[in-house]
Amino acid sequence: MKAVIIHHTDADGYISALVAKTALLERNADIELLFVPFDYKTPFNKELLQTDYLYLLDASYSPEVLTEIKKVLGDRFIWIDHHETAIKQSRTSNEIFSGVQSTETAACLLTWRYFYGQFSKAPLVVTQIALYDTWQHTSDWDTVTYPINLFVNTFWSDVASLNPAQLRDDNAILEAATIGQALYAFEQIDGERAARASRLDIIKIAGKELKVLSCNSTQHNSQFLAEYAVSNNIECDVFMNYHYGPNSWKISLYLPEGVDGVHCGELCKSISSNGGGHKAAAGCNVSDTEFRKLFSTLFDN
Repeated sequence: MKAVIIHHTDADGYISALVAKTALLERNADIELLFVPFDYKTPFNKELLQTDYLYLLDASYSPEVLTEIKKVLGDRFIWIDHHETAIKQSRTSNEIFSGVQSTETAACLLTWRYFYGQFSKAPLVVTQIALYDTWQHTSDWDTVTYPINLFVNTFWSDVASLNPAQLRDDNAILEAATIGQALYAFEQIDGERAARASRLDIIKIAGKELKVLSCNSTQHNSQFLAEYAVSNNIECDVFMNYHYGPNSWKISLYLPEGVDGVHCGELCKSISSNGGGHKAAAGCNVSDTEFRKLFSTLFDN
């Protein structure tokens, strides 16, 4: 049996792929691992349809592409995703896709339940990445959840090189959290330094005038702005981190705690067709021309 696994390029995507890889190797499958670039600009390779099974994890394509894949593979195309905007958009095709499309939890936990059962106990790395990716702040967020996410993003991005045994080694993951804690400490210091260059503007996005705290930084997502805003009593509607390269502007939006009436995923979808995500966090890519048109305020002195 040949199986192609296509996954998103973040911790949730990596662990989703590792879960699928582990389960499929247990079934003696011949596996090919690929990822969807963040900007979604690379067209779907139709040669991948020459497989027995195709798993699309924590990622999506346009309704037209999803429908095309299903027409060829039928129920052998398994799509597992939790991004609200992608799921909503897919329904315009009136197709029903095999797999799991649900906003209940992160893709890695949905993938685990798909392969091992709804009530099977998931490994620690799966549960912790699921907590991080759905922004469920527990008492262990700073010491376990966030550090494990940093560790996975830093050291486990090459899923093909990972040993399936690593998935279930909870003790090793707890040790990895100590490495993640060191990464987190540096990130906090570096993020605070970067946040000092942030600015507060009124920017019109999707027809709404929003108070945006933004920063041009290549090393961070928008979360570091949240910590800066709290410590400096800054109120805004949304945080935005952005940077250029390669060939386009990458935008990351993050929702401040307690803000209603703003959906980051819908904002990113309105900015670009490749955008989307969740209510609390989302991203997209746009060309330099479009970015300067949409966010001309950011270029004012």
